[in-house]
Amino acid sequence: MVNESATLFLDCGNTRIKYSHGDDYGVFADLGSLASFVTDGYVCEVVVASVSHQTAEVVGVLWAQGIEAQVATVVDGFAGLRLVYPDVRLLGVDRWLAMLGACQRFPGQDLWVVDAGTALKIDYLTKDSRHQGGSISVGLALAAKSLTGNTAHLPKADLGFSAQLGQDTIGCLNFGIVYGAVALIEQTVQSFGSAKAQVVLTGGDADTLRPHLTKPIIHAPNLVLQGLKYYWRLINELNGDSK
Repeated sequence: MVNESATLFLDCGNTRIKYSHGDDYGVFADLGSLASFVTDGYVCEVVVASVSHQTAEVVGVLWAQGIEAQVATVVDGFAGLRLVYPDVRLLGVDRWLAMLGACQRFPGQDLWVVDAGTALKIDYLTKDSRHQGGSISVGLALAAKSLTGNTAHLPKADLGFSAQLGQDTIGCLNFGIVYGAVALIEQTVQSFGSAKAQVVLTGGDADTLRPHLTKPIIHAPNLVLQGLKYYWRLINELNGDSK
């Protein structure tokens, strides 16, 4: 077995660096916090999944601490997960790991994997772990920033979403942004795939969206990191590592 208590797993997204160490999950406020954690903690190896422009900086911080980062890459057919992309290099590693984590947790089921982060990503998998495709759209915060930043005289949305129609401009913005995302998720799930497919929701905006989704869902926080840990466990098993 891999000694995961000595391994730091990093999910470097567009806005945050999330981590798992042993049974703990959290977020590093900045690269300095990461450096301090590696220096002070019991960390023998670091495994990184990154879609961020900060990848080189993260690797550099680790290198300065004497740790060579292991960077996860998308592999078609890994753990039986077959991808629909003709060129899997174009599939974000975060989407792949979320799907991998979902397949591990919910084997033998048709699955919708919804990752509500900076981008809202939806992917469909059949029960034999075959990726059928998906969609990518703007996340809640990015939609609010884009709308208010590029439209004159609109106040900044506070993302304080409610289930009521807006009764002022901010309320209308918030309602439109959140229900646009809800409608995309529910219409996609309804229009494509199996009627019995399980919807698995993860990502930083999951708690905002959950109260407004009418379809049954499973909330799976940290799904990308769980997929990363599963990936690394299998890599070590394939390499004959029995830590």
